[in-house]
Amino acid sequence: QTLDMPHNLSVKLLVAIALCGALLVSAFENTRAFFPKQMTVKDCIERIEGSLWGYFIADSLAMPAHWYYNKEDIVRDYGTIKHYLKPKRHHPEKFTTFPADEPVPDDKAIVGKVILKGKLQYWNQDPPMHVHALLDAGENTLDAQLLKLQLKTMIDARERVTVYDRESFLEEYVRFMTTEGSHDDLYAESFHRHFFVNYDKGINPHHCQSEETHDTASIYGLTWVPAAAFTSIIDFFKGKYSEGTIPEGIAAAAIRVAKMQMGILQRGTIMPRYAEIYAAVLLTTLVGVDVREAIDKIAAPELGIDFAELAKKDDDEVGGKLYKLTCEVPDSFPLSLFFVYKYADDIKAGFLANANMGGSNVGRAAVIGPLLGAQKKALSIEASMIRGLKDSKELHGLIDTFAGLVLSYHGRDKNAQEL
Repeated sequence: QTLDMPHNLSVKLLVAIALCGALLVSAFENTRAFFPKQMTVKDCIERIEGSLWGYFIADSLAMPAHWYYNKEDIVRDYGTIKHYLKPKRHHPEKFTTFPADEPVPDDKAIVGKVILKGKLQYWNQDPPMHVHALLDAGENTLDAQLLKLQLKTMIDARERVTVYDRESFLEEYVRFMTTEGSHDDLYAESFHRHFFVNYDKGINPHHCQSEETHDTASIYGLTWVPAAAFTSIIDFFKGKYSEGTIPEGIAAAAIRVAKMQMGILQRGTIMPRYAEIYAAVLLTTLVGVDVREAIDKIAAPELGIDFAELAKKDDDEVGGKLYKLTCEVPDSFPLSLFFVYKYADDIKAGFLANANMGGSNVGRAAVIGPLLGAQKKALSIEASMIRGLKDSKELHGLIDTFAGLVLSYHGRDKNAQEL
């Protein structure tokens, strides 16, 4: 496939099938070949912190123009997004409406009953309510709130063999999603809704996964991946590799946990493959490899895309033309990596370019934010972008505590140079 070749549906399906093929030789086995020889405690902590701040910042910046597919609508409502904004009350698309002339599908019939409790009153209005209408400027969306939940369960599991506690997270996930007032979003992604359709039938949460479909094989499923890369890093320090050498199998551990997380919500073959690629790229960036090199060595051969060439194009040549702005992962994941590659040296510009692109920008933020944040580290992020987040104080405490797990296992301060 050449860069200028139209990305029609048949091409994308072939790519997806190829990615999921059992005979595909994974590049992940060779990731350690280009890892740095050693990783310092200070560098690791700053990359973890940067990755987390990057996600929350990119998510909140993108939130107002989420699912805007017409640039004129974005300009009309927000001008050019340059900072955190409160979303408009109404939205140009009909995400918060029910079908007019047919029965309400099961995955929307649970709105207000099983999940999104207290939110049903905002549905089916004319004009439609914005999916994030109740959020304030600088506030984070539902899936970013769920990352906070993952971090908390990992902190609680710090004394166990691994900080990844699938059982605890699943329990907390169900509690959070079914508790009124736990968040202020009006909408939940289709894979969440399908999970709770099964849950409402009395099915054990361990078996509530939905089958992968057009709707569920989406970029939003990758919001669960960053915690997997963090898990492998934290567990690496728990193993007390005092000589400072990055151990064999660290990328494989990140991929394994990523696939386990994906398995909570859906069964399929497409999403786990993209989760593997994302986890490997993020883990490789967290240990100190330039994110562009990580993309070149891992994602580019797996996806068959020359990102260095792609990054020379204007944003509008790529988003909406070469790759659709919708959530389907064969489009949205390469588009996310395009933004990462192009804006690796200017992360704020990258966050804003994604926000102003609209479409599934919140889903893309879950890839763009952690990767660009890990690339530039926490100290490179403008203080105003951190302060502008509505939950900045809470996030400071959470991120400091989480990154502090590295110190608690290593037993040194942030200025320690080698493991």
